[in-house]
Amino acid sequence: MDCASGGCWWSLTLRPPPGRSPEELRREIGLGAEEEPAPTLTDPGYVVRGAHVRRGNVVVYVGYA
Repeated sequence: MDCASGGCWWSLTLRPPPGRSPEELRREIGLGAEEEPAPTLTDPGYVVRGAHVRRGNVVVYVGYA
């Protein structure tokens, strides 16, 4: 987890199990390259989440401001 003046973010690197590709794991997790759910009245924060493939692994991230 890291924080700066614009908010905080968290990332986790996952290695796919043998016989499965990183793209298959990313699809199974259910996250696209980047998603920005709209703020609501009860949760006005700005959130970004997503997952991308990097060097054969899947990097899952969440950021908020």
